[in-house]
Amino acid sequence: KVRLGLGKYLLRNLAGELLPQGLGIASRKGFVVPIGRWMGGPLKSFLEQGLTRKAIEALGSVRWNGVEKLLSAHSRGRIDRSETLFALLTLVQWHQKLNDRTAYCVQRAA
Repeated sequence: KVRLGLGKYLLRNLAGELLPQGLGIASRKGFVVPIGRWMGGPLKSFLEQGLTRKAIEALGSVRWNGVEKLLSAHSRGRIDRSETLFALLTLVQWHQKLNDRTAYCVQRAA
């Protein structure tokens, strides 16, 4: 509930007796996920194995030559396309899981 412009009024009121003064009043702070750094390091092989021509063409709605250009420009450091590549990788993973589940259901029904 919101009261006096403060969200979670009751929780803050109760926690105020247990926590140091001023701790629960700080405003929310976001953070940046270092996707670009991850894709150049620990996720690089996962990205390369996930965004293959076969996987992209299986989507049916994404052109491989466009993805290939994105991957090339990104890997050469010309431009940071990590967010777009991450979205494509997520789409490919989702599509593969959906197809795996569909194949499993069809197989069980047969």
